[in-house]
Amino acid sequence: MDQPLHLIDGEQWSRSGWLDPLSVLGCYTSFAVDAARAVVDLDGHLARLREDSDALHGRQLDDQVVLDAVRSHADRVPLPVRLRVAVLARTPSLQPQDVRSLHVATSSRPLTAPADRPWRVRTVQHVRTLPQVKALDPFSALHHKRQARLSGVDDLLYARGEDLLEGTTWGLAALTRTAVVVPVDDVLPSLGAARVAAVAGLPVEHRAVRRDELAGLRLLLATTALHPATPVAEVDGAPVPVEAALLAALQEACAALPGQPLG
Repeated sequence: MDQPLHLIDGEQWSRSGWLDPLSVLGCYTSFAVDAARAVVDLDGHLARLREDSDALHGRQLDDQVVLDAVRSHADRVPLPVRLRVAVLARTPSLQPQDVRSLHVATSSRPLTAPADRPWRVRTVQHVRTLPQVKALDPFSALHHKRQARLSGVDDLLYARGEDLLEGTTWGLAALTRTAVVVPVDDVLPSLGAARVAAVAGLPVEHRAVRRDELAGLRLLLATTALHPATPVAEVDGAPVPVEAALLAALQEACAALPGQPLG
């Protein structure tokens, strides 16, 4: 297996020196770079970094700076690859309001295979801090993943009362007979869910998925940019339908979406 590579401004992380764990404030996005050096919804990933950097830092990097870092990283690793790109602010320790400079951190690892079976999840009442931003704040996600797996399920699903919102590190999409349901309030906007909605051929309802509608769904999907359509077959021990033919069609359609070249 190829070794992960971690760079900041094109240099090895181990040489960065300035990085203090108590001063790390940043946002990130993750995507697959295919063998042809193309990325599905590259513009969406760049927009996410711009908007999230504005929210966290009050400023943003030019897309060209980010793209140069992505291209440089892709030149150094075998393709296809999973690439994570972060915009980090250099600040004094515990002084996040004093942004001295912004930096691009990139890391890569081999692509993972899609899940070979539907997921089983359980819910937890939780809404992330500043949920619309994909921030470098791993504690709650890792803690909840750990709790889920120690309890014998695949992951946790965040809920607000009876409304189901998003997973620890994934978005949520549900297919009813008449629509694709994509939560938007108190969640991170999901590029994977947007991809599912684009290929499903159904109207889109932007709202939470209700617990009482699970039994009547055609599909409940955990969505990421790398794996847009992972079926969820159980929530809190209750079965959720998985319409196999629909799932296969969505996965095929998502896989066929063209990527944008890095250049």
